Amino acid sequence: MVLAWIVALPAAVSAVWLEARVADTDRYVATVGPLADDPDVVAALSELSTSTARDQVADLLGPDIADLAGGLVADSVAAVVASPQFRPVWEAANRSAHEQTIAVLQSDAPVEGGADVTLDFGAILADTMTSLGPLPTADLPPLTVSFTVLPASTVDTVRDDYRRLDTLARVLPLVAAGLVVAALVISPLRTRTVRSLAVGGVLGAALVWLAVVRARSRLTDAAAPENRALVDAVVTSTTGSLLTVAAVLAAVSAAVAVLTLFVGRRT
Repeated sequence: MVLAWIVALPAAVSAVWLEARVADTDRYVATVGPLADDPDVVAALSELSTSTARDQVADLLGPDIADLAGGLVADSVAAVVASPQFRPVWEAANRSAHEQTIAVLQSDAPVEGGADVTLDFGAILADTMTSLGPLPTADLPPLTVSFTVLPASTVDTVRDDYRRLDTLARVLPLVAAGLVVAALVISPLRTRTVRSLAVGGVLGAALVWLAVVRARSRLTDAAAPENRALVDAVVTSTTGSLLTVAAVLAAVSAAVAVLTLFVGRRT
């Protein structure tokens, strides 16, 4: 039963955390909002914007003009991301993408037109540049700068996973609590059982930590090379609170385990 507890606990913690932190748009935006000041995010977005602008202008006006435009856009984007207006831009883009993603996952309808859900900065950056005053990109075509959040080809799979997660977030905490109660009721040596459960809590927290580290690596490696810095920053920020939960769980469990040693000696 203790082994079942060790398996159920990290699964329950992860499922509840994902449901509460990642699936909630306001909490998600509050989590990723500070990344607007992250150097890796700023550098990744600036580089992608410049590269995208150069490619777009090259198609319209030729490579020579594209080289000049790329430099002008780089200067303008640098001014945008360094300004106070960029934080609302970043949060608005993330909020829009998150709301679209959750709407798609909660719906049975196919993605309209088979289009990907993207984190789009093009139009927003253009508006921000305009609000900053005269900049050297005023005569350039509108930028199309976006990161794919949910490819249309993966919607069905991700939707099924999301629904399983929603079910697990409701069921697994009850399972974990039931295992604790059952173990304490059945065991004739409750102090030892509490100690075993506490050690299981430490191991469960370690499993959560290992799962987060592995997930970070897989998500970052799966991203396009030019987007990896941005993806890594977002994933690291988003999962940071889960690592904190795992650390607290490990500390509390370890304290309980140590306490049972003293209680066992006195009894």
